[in-house]
Amino acid sequence: MNYGDLLTPITSVSRFIENKSVNNQMCDLRKLFDDSDNLPSIPKVVRELISQLNHNDVSMEGLANTLSNDQNLSAKVLRVANSSYYQMSRKISSIQEAITIMGLKNLQNIVLTTGVTAAFANYQKHKISPFLITSFKTATLSFELAKHLKPKGFPIDENTCFIIGLLHNIGEVLIQVQTPEKGQLILCRVESGEQRKVVERDVLGISSNVLSAQLAKYWQLPEVVYETLAMDIEHHDIVSFYEDSSLASEEFASAVIVYISQHIARHSDDMESESDILENELLSVMINQDIKELLERIGLKQLNVAAREIFE
Repeated sequence: MNYGDLLTPITSVSRFIENKSVNNQMCDLRKLFDDSDNLPSIPKVVRELISQLNHNDVSMEGLANTLSNDQNLSAKVLRVANSSYYQMSRKISSIQEAITIMGLKNLQNIVLTTGVTAAFANYQKHKISPFLITSFKTATLSFELAKHLKPKGFPIDENTCFIIGLLHNIGEVLIQVQTPEKGQLILCRVESGEQRKVVERDVLGISSNVLSAQLAKYWQLPEVVYETLAMDIEHHDIVSFYEDSSLASEEFASAVIVYISQHIARHSDDMESESDILENELLSVMINQDIKELLERIGLKQLNVAAREIFE
């Protein structure tokens, strides 16, 4: 199997839109990407922080100073740091304290979480909260699953997987806030059993994962992030990946991690017990064992509570 063939190239949204086979239903998204002023944007300070955190020589003092330039963001970072998910023994009251106690990589994940929240702050909260809750759960599960698989030789970075997991459904949010009627139609058809990407392409002429990739690229996030978001992954790809992970690129490996994690995240509220997830998986015994070990480390009920604390 050639894993490189599975990587969908990032193509401009305009090229998808201008294809004559796509009808006028796409006009709202055409306007969105034609005029970048209408695109949700993460705060400049968030982009600066992500850039700083990608350098090995970043200093805690410099990081704290950058965060301190945005008091609103600082307050949101502290809110996430003090959420039940991180289980701090005492309340964290300053950015410097958060960096010292939690470490740079944890802070990077918190900063991006708050940045994504800020990007959609002007939209109706009740409409986007369910998507952001799912995105945070997917990101957290992706982070932990990547940490578990990395020692086994999988070409992945857990923090990159967190970012990709956090952004995996941002395209769905864009559809919901920019074309709400079509977004609702898509949701109804998906809930009736149709595959999301098939429905999205039928209704809009483009899939939400491509929109997610385009937005990540617009936000100037690392290439591995938007290339991974653009990929289409199915169950059989995961089985093939487990059979020979040495042939996989970082993008494909990350996409597999996020695919598994988003499946768990989307069903976590419906499961009576964590074992129900395993019973619903149609994957190999090896994959289910990894999922079982993941769920033993992360309590889904606790994760559900923490996600609601942050986004509701």
